[in-house]
Amino acid sequence: MNVSKAGKWGFIDKTGKVVVPFIYDFAGSLYKEKALVKKGSEWFYINATGKRVPEDTLDQNQKTNELPPIRPGTL
Repeated sequence: MNVSKAGKWGFIDKTGKVVVPFIYDFAGSLYKEKALVKKGSEWFYINATGKRVPEDTLDQNQKTNELPPIRPGTL
């Protein structure tokens, strides 16, 4: 789940353990195993472990930064 802590976004698992650190200015929810994130002025996708998804593996909708459903939480 994407959550915010001290103004930064990251991801936690079902037990509350941090799985992706709170380093993003925005983080959408995981959708089709990817999440749209913003760090500084750059937008890109990461996977569930926080690794950047290469742009050439994205489908056309993701390349246009179509936002996935958002389920934000706050710590």
